Amino acid sequence: MDDIAEKEKNNPSNRNKGIAKSLIGEVCTIIQKSPFSTYVEINDFLHAPIYGENVQNTIFEFLDLNDNLSPQFQTKLLQTISVFPEQPDCRLVSSNINQMISLMRTDTNKKNGSEQHPFKSVVVPLHNSQAIKKGEINSSEPFIHIRVPVVLGEYKIEICMEGKIAFDKGIEEVKEITNEVVLSDCRFVPIRRSQPLGNGTRTVSKGNLFIEGYIQHNIEYRVSNTQNKSAIHPNRLCQNIVLELIIQMLQVQKIKVLFDWQGNGGL
Repeated sequence: MDDIAEKEKNNPSNRNKGIAKSLIGEVCTIIQKSPFSTYVEINDFLHAPIYGENVQNTIFEFLDLNDNLSPQFQTKLLQTISVFPEQPDCRLVSSNINQMISLMRTDTNKKNGSEQHPFKSVVVPLHNSQAIKKGEINSSEPFIHIRVPVVLGEYKIEICMEGKIAFDKGIEEVKEITNEVVLSDCRFVPIRRSQPLGNGTRTVSKGNLFIEGYIQHNIEYRVSNTQNKSAIHPNRLCQNIVLELIIQMLQVQKIKVLFDWQGNGGL
């Protein structure tokens, strides 16, 4: 067995394999985050969001003339009613990342920064606003009220990003990049409301959708094993990204549902 191992070690073909492996270089992996933050104006809804308000009623009290107490003028009884609907909830339905990458060397005459130029985000409603009119319930038919999550709208939001990632060593090749979108905050803030509906609520006709998150990049790249390669090979990765997010807005609302009072199948 020792003789066989010695022959394999001295085999020229095996020695060549070892040399080829050293020339390939070291394969490394890093994790980098590209944050994004933007807001878009929403004025197209499938169902209008509902927000609460304070309703105050003033009731006057009249004193009994037979009462021996002295009359109290400017006496009012105030009643304040507040309604607290649930806040709209936003969830990420899907994401699409279009990414263009390029390698470059650090320019010693310029600052090595990761500055980003702001881009305006674009929003496109994906829902059919006319669909709600087809599903209206005739008030003459029997119905009940239930509270369920209602889709306020579904929107495709396009965000443009750019950035630079610096490496400690010069790299020869980016072998693979896997990306994951993480949404850390998504809030809808109304900016235009309707007149009071008489039940302590108002509907919203316009608002801003604020979005924050980041793209997590898992980058696998190859570094040369030869010395002084950092002076020859690039050590920065430049990225231009077009990120498409599909956001769905939901809110728990009270809706009417037809009720089968004859017992022919329930609701």
